[in-house]
Amino acid sequence: MSYKDKGLEGVPLLLVFVAVVTIATTAAVVIMHTGAGLREWGYLFGGQTEDKVSGGLEVVGVAASDASSSDRTPGAVEVFEVSLRTTPGSNSLNLDNLLLILTSDDNQSSFRYGQVLEDINANPPNQTHFTAFYLHKGGYWNEGYVGRGDVVVLKFNNTFSIRGNEVFKIHLAHKDAMLGRIDVITPVSMSKKRIQVHPPRRI
Repeated sequence: MSYKDKGLEGVPLLLVFVAVVTIATTAAVVIMHTGAGLREWGYLFGGQTEDKVSGGLEVVGVAASDASSSDRTPGAVEVFEVSLRTTPGSNSLNLDNLLLILTSDDNQSSFRYGQVLEDINANPPNQTHFTAFYLHKGGYWNEGYVGRGDVVVLKFNNTFSIRGNEVFKIHLAHKDAMLGRIDVITPVSMSKKRIQVHPPRRI
């Protein structure tokens, strides 16, 4: 058999080898992407048991902004909105006694109550206090409190950016007693102006 014939016999083997490598590479990419997605959704769903914190509070949702390309930190968020309401049968909570703490692997920031906002789109005036916007006022509404039927959005401007696929925690404390925390992981990719980060929402 000539070298030419041997070379021709090797072509099918080469094609099979290339096909196997291509399939393996594609499968690895799919597995990595799926794993990241499962980590994100699993982490969020696993943390939902902590939505009802002690002290009669329930976290309705957490949103963040601004990850758009026009922002000074595209792909990252700094402003957070935590929506709260009281659980049935619980007493009103004075926001003056509430402390919000956001922690990541490397950073931490804390916020005290500052003022009530009339416009939910208005940003907090500083990075030390959170503001309150009453999304819904219950029958016993009292400014500066979370009472029966109220849904209050607590908004704060964090001191550091949170990027995509990053884990962080929001702790709630009242009169120096820890009420509970919400574990959150941001979407893998963020490009919108406003993003709901908890509870998870399928696109």
